Amino acid sequence: MTNHNNHPKTELRNVRPTCPYVYFIGFQYIGSRGIGFANVEVSLAQPLAAIEAVHQVEATLREQGYNRALIMGYSLLRDESRTRGAR
Repeated sequence: MTNHNNHPKTELRNVRPTCPYVYFIGFQYIGSRGIGFANVEVSLAQPLAAIEAVHQVEATLREQGYNRALIMGYSLLRDESRTRGAR
């Protein structure tokens, strides 16, 4: 994930052949000064097609130090497997 604030660094951003689905995710969390908002780019092995997958990403954000992370929205930026296959 790309971190766009001064919160703990997150490391989920690497696009690998096994993680071709690249999403833009907006989320909120509880910080030392109250509610914070952040946007990250995430590469996943599977598309976010079910709420369980969204909850898994939230759990990973929490593990990375974002207290009570809650995804507010997301959008698929690109599918690297389709890009590679088109060449």
